[in-house]
Amino acid sequence: MRSLLNFKTWALFSLVWIAAMAYWCFQGWPRLPMDVSAIDPETLAILKEAKWSHLSWHVVMALVPPAIAYGVGRLLCAVMSGERSS
Repeated sequence: MRSLLNFKTWALFSLVWIAAMAYWCFQGWPRLPMDVSAIDPETLAILKEAKWSHLSWHVVMALVPPAIAYGVGRLLCAVMSGERSS
């Protein structure tokens, strides 16, 4: 980033974004309905797969946008200051 202020701003917005994604992940966490057997191995396997899918999707959605914003910010700062990135 061009200056420490830009980096701090990016870091703040990234932390807010990651916290929001963690909240949404927690709110939508897959749960077993009351009318489904909690001891059936097939049901438990499906629930486990749903949890991993849910968690991996939210991890990607929490980390990729800040990484893209960081890259775009570095590129813009380099272009604005007349530098070339290698």
